[in-house]
Amino acid sequence: MTSFFRPLLAGADESGTCGDNVTWMYSEAKQTLTIFGSGDMFNYGSGFTPFNNCSNIKKVVIESGISSIGSNVFQNCSGLTSITIPNSVTSIGEGAFQNCSGLTSITIPNSEMNIEIPGSTSLLSVTPNEELYDYDSDIFSGETYSKGTLYVPKGTKDLYTRSCGWWNFLKIEENS
Repeated sequence: MTSFFRPLLAGADESGTCGDNVTWMYSEAKQTLTIFGSGDMFNYGSGFTPFNNCSNIKKVVIESGISSIGSNVFQNCSGLTSITIPNSVTSIGEGAFQNCSGLTSITIPNSEMNIEIPGSTSLLSVTPNEELYDYDSDIFSGETYSKGTLYVPKGTKDLYTRSCGWWNFLKIEENS
């Protein structure tokens, strides 16, 4: 079933497109949305995405080959708890994770990217795929991240602690 502006239905496996060469597939049994293909995801207006208000999506897996996450695409997905973003993603559109109040874990790529992730009091775990301590960006700005933990590669805790892009994390732990 292909969908552009119809919200994802609860209780069913579905699929559709969200970019010229980007496809999504939802597994109800796993409550997982997988996005695959190549290129950019569509940018959406507020409330006009196939995933708007989808509380049944718990996990999003974006596969390598996707180059951007569209504006507002996961807006109001209150059930979303984790997302993994591959190194191929170089930008995340405005409002992509707006009102994702359940989002507690983000794995971000090691590529230089333009990210805007609004503060979420639920965000408890951020894991860079590789060393990003010199990433000079305030992608995680604000007090909300002081409650979360930044998990970093072994031997890099000191580098992340001194880097301005990660200052708002009061708790930084090294992966073993």
